[in-house]
Amino acid sequence: MSKQIRKASLAFSGRGLWQCAGPRAACVRVRALKKSLGVLAACAVGVGAAGGAIQSASAAVIYSDTFTAVPPNPPDLNGLMPGVDATGGAWTAPIGAFSTGNGFATVKAEATSTTAGGGYTAYLPLTLAPNTLYTLTATLTPNAGSSADWLAMGFGSATTDPAYNAGVEQAWLIYRNTGEADSEQNGTVNSQKGGTAAPFGADKFTITLNSVTGAVTYADKLGLLANNNPVAVSNISAVNAVFIGSFQTASGTFQSFQLSATPRPLSAPGSLCCASMGLLGLGLMRRRRKCGMAGAKSPLFL
Repeated sequence: MSKQIRKASLAFSGRGLWQCAGPRAACVRVRALKKSLGVLAACAVGVGAAGGAIQSASAAVIYSDTFTAVPPNPPDLNGLMPGVDATGGAWTAPIGAFSTGNGFATVKAEATSTTAGGGYTAYLPLTLAPNTLYTLTATLTPNAGSSADWLAMGFGSATTDPAYNAGVEQAWLIYRNTGEADSEQNGTVNSQKGGTAAPFGADKFTITLNSVTGAVTYADKLGLLANNNPVAVSNISAVNAVFIGSFQTASGTFQSFQLSATPRPLSAPGSLCCASMGLLGLGLMRRRRKCGMAGAKSPLFL
């Protein structure tokens, strides 16, 4: 980037670009203007290069699981490590609730509600890093039914009981047996209904979470959550896991589970450049006043 800045500065530094003729004060102002334009050009190159570097930064994959175990005896999900695992974490789930194989993690319907709320949850540990945007994606396919029970995914607070427990979810969504998708924040306090899939089927969902502000966004391939306006997570420090799960009679599958992290810049590189140009502008105005007091005139500042 330093070579680009040097070239841009030289291009505007006045080597044959402008010739100065006339009163000495006018020449001083011409030279000052050329210097400021050189700095401006260098600043533009610098900001462009820095911006390109930020945009080209790729997200780091923390977890990625395609659930590729082979039947006829697909293993239990509990205790298995994802295919890509940057933390060394393993799935924690009720034994026998989730099976995995051929690209699917399958959760069975709960026969009887043995936990508060009922249902099953499988989670992976997560330690949030500062100034980071986390992106969680997965494809959910609940088995169609007449009840309002659902499959779920999101960011939450892991507990000693991996079964569903209302209130520990922080930024999550549900996809109901009936095809309706809802976004949820802060347990179930901030719930917003989305659209209903027609025809009913698999949907790929994405949740993003800002580790500093707690801001959340939702998206899905079918557009069911396109009009939802989620609020920020109120207790971002409580997030220590990502999860998939079900509620009571819901059953279905999860595919292509992935969590990635993208560091966010602390400040924009253009802010320092703007401040520098402001100071240069004040300097030019001061020179103009001095030259005006001396009685010199220049067509550049008429």
